[in-house]
Amino acid sequence: MLTDTELKHLRPRERSYKPTDREGMYVTVSPKGTIKLRNIYLSQQALDIMVALHTYAGGSRYVLPSRYDADRCMSKAALNRVTYKNQGDAFKDEPPSPGSSS
Repeated sequence: MLTDTELKHLRPRERSYKPTDREGMYVTVSPKGTIKLRNIYLSQQALDIMVALHTYAGGSRYVLPSRYDADRCMSKAALNRVTYKNQGDAFKDEPPSPGSSS
């Protein structure tokens, strides 16, 4: 959950960004420093997955923290690599579909 203290410490950056919490809320911080509260409407299953992922984060404020620094989020390159690896592993064990030539 985004607390008042966290909101007070948000600073404008060159581009707008969106800090989130794992309960479906996020804020948009503009380059001028304007903060707008937003809600993300997620299913209960999606919220449960977010909470489960966060338990593996080792107390980091990020659901997917950096490998070497828990105070930073995982890089896009690392996230892409994990996603493609897991996608390949998921399809490796499936039987071929009826229309495939394998």
